[in-house]
Amino acid sequence: MIPGKLQIESFTEGDSWRGVPAFSIRVNGAAPSFPIAMAVMRFQKATAAIPNPPFELASNTTKLIVTSVANWELKVPPQIVPQLTAGEWDFQIKITDTQGTRETYIADKLTVLRTI
Repeated sequence: MIPGKLQIESFTEGDSWRGVPAFSIRVNGAAPSFPIAMAVMRFQKATAAIPNPPFELASNTTKLIVTSVANWELKVPPQIVPQLTAGEWDFQIKITDTQGTRETYIADKLTVLRTI
């Protein structure tokens, strides 16, 4: 499956990130069959010559919230993310369902602006 896109507005490093308002994951127009067991949003600096380990916002914290496990609805609340320094970042949202299937449903880019 080719992951979908999720456009996230740029923000300035060190500022509070507005997060991502509620969104739903749909495959062929419907939520996948089995409920969400775990969701993780992973970030990796796109321009790193030697990639660093990605950092994550996970649904077992308040950093990524699954608002409906059955309807595959999620949100990322506003927060400060000091790891997001100036530059372009790749991000993915990986979800594990209650059957243990893990898939990357969203993959896109985010730009963090340099602070002055």
